Amino acid sequence: MKHGPVILVGGWGYPPQALAPLAEMLGRTVTLLAPDAGPAAPAAGAAARHGPVSPFAAALRARLSGCSEPPVVIGWSMGGLVALETAAAEPAVFGRLVLVNATARFCSDVGYPCGVAPGNLRAMRAGLARDPDAILSRFFADAAAPACAGPASVEAAVSAAKGQGTERLVAGLQYLARADLRGGLAAVRVPTLVVHGEADRIIPAAAAEYLGRHLPAARLRLLPGMGHELPLRAPDWLGAQIAAFLETNR
Repeated sequence: MKHGPVILVGGWGYPPQALAPLAEMLGRTVTLLAPDAGPAAPAAGAAARHGPVSPFAAALRARLSGCSEPPVVIGWSMGGLVALETAAAEPAVFGRLVLVNATARFCSDVGYPCGVAPGNLRAMRAGLARDPDAILSRFFADAAAPACAGPASVEAAVSAAKGQGTERLVAGLQYLARADLRGGLAAVRVPTLVVHGEADRIIPAAAAEYLGRHLPAARLRLLPGMGHELPLRAPDWLGAQIAAFLETNR
């Protein structure tokens, strides 16, 4: 089947280039983006029509506005949350949506045990100012689990994350703490593939199961023994899942 351009939105702390192996597996031209809260003036009208959206969603909507056809948007982790927020506000601009190790709400609360404790995010934000190397090293080790990330791999990931600047990292954590898209899932009538590693220590697989139950046009795929770095550690499997999804009529 013919689809519009493919846009891949990465996760918190990772450079867009981390998703290059997945882009290569897809066998088509892919635009790699990081979650961005930069200037998004072209989306201002859309935000006014559909209610307030975050700067991250407004920036993504501005990028999508330049597509000649409704794009396939693949969002990983925080990128999935941003893509989901954008789709809830403007579903008509999406051709297909793929959510990889994503969630409707990053933090847990009463009645929603599918996230992390809010205090964990507050501790990360405080720790980034005091000892960013320790905070980021722990995060990337947990993201790689159950695989064991070697010291050189973690060191390279920490260096790349620090290169984004503390302000940008903190802004991402603030977004993750606030965003709650559970009430908007019914509006996302875009055909959606939800893919998740069952052993994810950053976003529990229960979050994907929640999305699978509440998104109107979702199909769910879980990979046993895989953690949060699914796109980095199993790009062939993930690429095959996405390719099969894009060949379906729904």
